[in-house]
Amino acid sequence: MKLRLITEGKTKLYIPEVLRDTSYVFFNPDNKLFRNLNCLFVKAIGKNIKYLDLLAGTGASGLRVANETDNAEVFLNDKNPYAYELIKKNATLNNLSVQVYNKEANLLMRENVYKFDVIDIDPFGTPVPYLDNALATVRKNGYLIVTATDLAPLNGVNINACYRKYHAIPIRVPESKEIGLRILIGYLIRTAAKYSRAVKVLLAVYAKHVYKLYVFIEHGKKRADKALENIGFLYLCEKCFKFEISREKIPIKKACEMCGKEMKISGPLYIGNLKDENILKIMYNNSDYYLNEDKEFRKFFNRVIEEYDTFLYYDLHHIASLYKLRLKPIDYVIEKLREKGYNATRTTFSNYGIKTNATIEEVVDAMKS
Repeated sequence: MKLRLITEGKTKLYIPEVLRDTSYVFFNPDNKLFRNLNCLFVKAIGKNIKYLDLLAGTGASGLRVANETDNAEVFLNDKNPYAYELIKKNATLNNLSVQVYNKEANLLMRENVYKFDVIDIDPFGTPVPYLDNALATVRKNGYLIVTATDLAPLNGVNINACYRKYHAIPIRVPESKEIGLRILIGYLIRTAAKYSRAVKVLLAVYAKHVYKLYVFIEHGKKRADKALENIGFLYLCEKCFKFEISREKIPIKKACEMCGKEMKISGPLYIGNLKDENILKIMYNNSDYYLNEDKEFRKFFNRVIEEYDTFLYYDLHHIASLYKLRLKPIDYVIEKLREKGYNATRTTFSNYGIKTNATIEEVVDAMKS
């Protein structure tokens, strides 16, 4: 396996000459954005953190946490023998004292119950095979970082696959990026409840065809029951994009109040907030280096900070197509909605999307004005 040397953040890394090669060691340079975010998150959550990079690959994420934070003891694992050797090589390159495992991920977690404060799960595809053991073995008041790249099922391209993996029904619309993220969170909350664990979402984001969750795990039946109150269903009209959410446990058929068409149902899914302002503020206060070092990350993270946190965004291309409207500049529509007293911002989910507490009628009116 041919290697080349790069520097990412403050850390030097040997990576495969051929990127994204799952036959040896997988490395995705686009995930630098999330590796930056991981470092900021670990810095924000306290001292003496035991952090496990469960599916480490080259070790890029875990080694950057070890090198660029001062509050974490880092453990890295990969069952691939090539990856195991490469992680050790990269640790030596950066003079880092870390513990490296060469084990199947679920076995490692079961052998180390309650050892880790943070378990970072970054698989190739779905995280589902690792969630039960991560939720059952992470320390009390610990954290999970969960990555999903199997967006086709979650976004409604393959409904059967979504139901099979996540026990939920998606909807295929341009706004499905957020619906899919909420299905993933909903599955995590429902899985945690089996073990009397409660999931609190600290940050959930989408970028570069990847979902990333940062969540806090509490123990207790009552807390788990409380977390389940944030599970519901989405009712959405594909004809006019009128939507509503419901906390009912069993969905029923509904007709759209605007056009009378039967509404599509998606869920069960998470209907709560996608970010915690307190943790985000701490992360932002530590972010100067990453904002200055990486223009792409600066644009993304600033949008995360500024984004209005509400359920579902409007893709203006989609709305213009539905209502046969001429597409207006996104900043113009946002300004018109703000003039009417609504909250309105851009969103990380789409360059043509807005987050607002305005109804579809008001959004259409702003696009017509």
